Amino acid sequence: EGNIPQTDLRLAYDQIEQSLDQLPAEKDAKTVVYCLTSGMAKKAVASLLSQGYTNIWMLEGGTTAWEEAGLIINK
Repeated sequence: EGNIPQTDLRLAYDQIEQSLDQLPAEKDAKTVVYCLTSGMAKKAVASLLSQGYTNIWMLEGGTTAWEEAGLIINK
C-alpha cells in the first residue's frame, strides 16, 4: 500500500459518503481512484458515481501495477 506522489486526499472506499465535504464541490472535477490491486477502487468508483461525480478515473491494477511499472510509491 502507499500513495502515488501528488495524491491530494486519501479516503477509504467505505468512508466516501461520510466524507463528501472533503471531495471537490464540482462533480465534474477529475478524480483518480486507486488502491492496492483495484478491488476497493471499483467500490469507490461506484460510490462516487452514486454521488453524482462524473469525471472518475481508476488505476487498473492499483499501486501494485504502478510499482511493477517502475513508478514511485510513497510509503
